[in-house]
Amino acid sequence: MNMDVCLVGDRGIIENKSDASQIYNKGFFGEPQHGGTLLLDFFELVYLLEFRKVNVVDGKGRAYGLEELINYAHKRIKSFEIKYIVYRDMRSRGFVLKKGDEEIHFMVFPRGAVPTKTPAKYWLIAMSERQIFDYAQMYRCAERAHELKKEVLIGTVDEESDLTYYIMRIASMHGNFSEQIEGKITGIFLEDRVLIFDELHSNQLYQSGFYGHMVGTRLQLSLIEACYLAEKNVLELIDARTQKTMDVENFRRKCRKIQKDFDARFQVYKELKSKKLIVKTGFKYGTHFRAYEGNPDQTHAKYLVHAVPSNYKGIWPDISGAVRLAHGVKKSIIFAGVGDERVMYLSLERIRP
Repeated sequence: MNMDVCLVGDRGIIENKSDASQIYNKGFFGEPQHGGTLLLDFFELVYLLEFRKVNVVDGKGRAYGLEELINYAHKRIKSFEIKYIVYRDMRSRGFVLKKGDEEIHFMVFPRGAVPTKTPAKYWLIAMSERQIFDYAQMYRCAERAHELKKEVLIGTVDEESDLTYYIMRIASMHGNFSEQIEGKITGIFLEDRVLIFDELHSNQLYQSGFYGHMVGTRLQLSLIEACYLAEKNVLELIDARTQKTMDVENFRRKCRKIQKDFDARFQVYKELKSKKLIVKTGFKYGTHFRAYEGNPDQTHAKYLVHAVPSNYKGIWPDISGAVRLAHGVKKSIIFAGVGDERVMYLSLERIRP
């Protein structure tokens, strides 16, 4: 015989002490109260009713069916159906879940763990594929978790109610490559790149820092690489049209006209270089940069880095595509959020909990 749960407001109450103890001990559902009763939240109520562990009745003894209870919950909890799909799936995998707050929807405890004795394994966020990926909000959640040594798990629900899970972390990247470039090198600024014609200087730049791309005996530099080297006082820039020397600020203004998000990309590039990473274009992977921890001739790029504004709001299909591509080429995707005072790094990795 199923146990009776009385629906009161936004909670369910099991008043029979024996029933309360049995429900709690078999799956750690609810919150035990003084006196032996048990309080259940809506997610627990719907789950237990769906799997015929309890009967749900109101204060007058009227029974609720599953459809009626879901409709009741939907009116009281924003995006209940999305959150419940994720809750149900994680419960079916053997995890114990406890309700969280507006940003972190559930605390997920390891299989077989006692919630009162074991720390949560994940902080879980449930999202529809149609919801906006809000970078600032996501970073805030990841930062909260990082400070408390937790991991954020995002469960995304597509239109067919299939689930994809991502681990979201504050990313920390460091390389081990040190470069030494001596002397002054002359580069010719063309329409959207800089060429170095001197063979000796071309080889020096390429071999010392893996800058640019060798075409015959010439070295082609990207705008970002050229600006970086010019700021370092390594590269002297000559405008091909006027044959006049360009200062760094004038060159940067021209770069902004060519590439609207130049400043954001350049800020990320400089930070990555300061972390002793070798940074190359990520265009063929659909991102801004690929970053190596060491010599590119001896290792593969570990990171794909995409620069976005710190207030970036995107759609999940775009985020999902970037993560899937990175996973397919065995790299980590990092979203670099560029703010006024700092660059924030957020990684997403697809997993099976």
